[in-house]
Order: sequence, then structure tokens, then C-alpha cells
Amino acid sequence: MIKNLKIASLFLLGLLVSACSEDDSTDFQAELTAQPVALELDITSILLDASNVDNPAVTISWEEADYNVPTEIKYDVQMATNAEFTDALSLGTVTKGRPNAITLTVNDLNKKASQIGLAPFNWSDVYVRVNSSIGTTNSLAATSNIVVFEIYPFFTYPFKDLYLVGNATEADWNNNNQNPLLYRDSQNDNLYTYTGRFLSGDMAFKLLEVRGQWQPQWGTNGGEEVNVNDGSGDDPGVFSVPTEGYYSFTIDLAERTFSIDPFDEASATDYTQVTITGSSTTEDVAMTQSTFDPHIWSVLSTDLNTGGIQFSLDGTLWGGTSEFSGQASTDAGEIPIPVADAYEIWFNDLSGKYGMIPINLSN
Repeated sequence: MIKNLKIASLFLLGLLVSACSEDDSTDFQAELTAQPVALELDITSILLDASNVDNPAVTISWEEADYNVPTEIKYDVQMATNAEFTDALSLGTVTKGRPNAITLTVNDLNKKASQIGLAPFNWSDVYVRVNSSIGTTNSLAATSNIVVFEIYPFFTYPFKDLYLVGNATEADWNNNNQNPLLYRDSQNDNLYTYTGRFLSGDMAFKLLEVRGQWQPQWGTNGGEEVNVNDGSGDDPGVFSVPTEGYYSFTIDLAERTFSIDPFDEASATDYTQVTITGSSTTEDVAMTQSTFDPHIWSVLSTDLNTGGIQFSLDGTLWGGTSEFSGQASTDAGEIPIPVADAYEIWFNDLSGKYGMIPINLSN
């Protein structure tokens, strides 16, 4: 009798455990009961100060979403230039259990402003919201209200420029001799090309990042890969060509590769004048033709306003679509000039490549 009671008790306990398990699974079903709420800022106008880039610029905070269960919630803070968030850009993500806020420095917010396409040195409205979700598949996504404020970004020139130096080039072994600019690829910031005349024999060349400074200095040790002295090591060896003539030199700083390929310039047009024209300049600006290589043209400093420019090659207009560097052609419009400044501009009529550096804003 005692044995039967024990068996019955165990059977009833099993039923209770089973019932509790079924109830628990029902109780822990996630559902969105409250969306996140983005909190208004104390200030609505933020002037970004280029002299204090590490200072905090803005803190975006919010009240948590409620999914009715103790689960991990992911918050993605987004910024856009319009209330529809058609160009939404993430400012950062936070998971539940951390502060319901993110803080961006002046430099962080300025970079985000540039990525989203805001014009520097102008007041622009930005729209911010907080998205919440749970799980690895971002389930039960919810969106907060929108907070609007305005910012005044400054300009940053994020690119690395490379210059020729060496007695195979016009600059000779002088690190501050109007050294010719290499042309950075508009789609790959690590890829540079230069098509032009090089001397041979005991002549050679290297690349510099800053005119007037010998380091950082780029070259090759052994002729197979790219090497660099960033100022903390030994200078690399030189690049060279087998015979005097025209070559296309290409270098990839990320892959540490380079190539030197002969270029046939015999059928190239010999232009007598190249000028800069367009909405960014009040008058046409004559470019200087290299005495070493007649296909290289430059202007070391000319003032440009926001707008665009084209190159006039003996009256034929060449334009492009990418700012600061790119490929010009006769069927393109004005090359965009995103910020007013004094510009150094280079143009190669063999390759159609151009490069331009905002002098005061790239230091």
C-alpha cells in the first residue's frame, strides 16, 4: 500500500511539472508592448569645432522598448537627411543592459555628416531615430519617434597623396620641387597611377607623401613588392624603368604591389593650351605645361568656389563625376567642387586623369 502511494505521488508530480512547463512556454512568448522613445536634445543647433575634435558633440538617449520578456534587445541609432530616412546611416548600436544612449565626439559626428553628404560650413537639419529588435534575425523590429536638430560640419580631406621624386622624373632628388602628383583612383583610395615620361640608366624614382619631407617614403626592395619607411625604419630601394620613354606606373598601397608598363604616346594629341573653366571659378585659369613632359599640366594654387570645373583642351571640354580625383572625358559634365578653397590641380592629357587638393583644408 505504501509502495502504491509513492508511485501515485510520482505520477501526479510529473503531471504538475508538465503543466508548469507548458505554462512557462506560454508566459515567455515575446511580443512588442512598447516601442523605444527617442528623447529630445537639450540643444537643437550643434556647431562642430575642428579645433576640439575629441570633445563630445551629442548624446542620443532613449527609453527602452518592451518585449514583455527578459530578452536581449538591440538598439540601432540612425541618422538621415530627411524624415523618410531614405539615406539612413547608423550612428552605432547598443544592447540592453548598457546605458540607453550613445555619445559621438565632434570628429565622429563630422565624419557621419560627411558620409551622409552634408555640405561643410553650412547649417543642415538631421533626423535621428532609434530602431529596436530582438534575436539574431532582428525580430519584432520597432522604430521610435524622430528627433530633429541641425549641425554645422567642418571639412575634412581624408585622402593620402603621393608625389614623384628622383632623377628619373622632373623633380630630380629634390623633395620640394613642385613634385608631380600621382592620380588616386576614385573607387579605391589605395590605388594610384601615373602615366608619363621617365628617364633610365642610373636614373630612378620613389614616392613621397609630403613635399619637403623624406618620410613617409615609398619604394621597392628587390623590385617585386612595395616597401615603405614611415619614419621609423630604413628607406626602401628605388623604382626604375628599363629604357627612357613613356610608362604607366601603378601602385597599390594596401596590396603592396606595383607595375610599370610601357605606354605608346606616339599618336597622342599635342595640346597647346589647357585651361580650367566652370561654375567654381570667376574666370578661366591657364594651366602650366611641364617642360619635362608636355602631357602633364598643373596649377599650384587657384581659388575655387563650390560648384564644378572642366578642363578645356584647346577648346574641347573634358569633365568628370568624382571630386578630388578621377577620370576625365569629353562626354562628362563638371567635376564637383564640394568646398571652397585654394586648390592645387593636376591633369594628364594622356590618361585623362586629374587630381586636386584643397590646400588650406588638407593639412
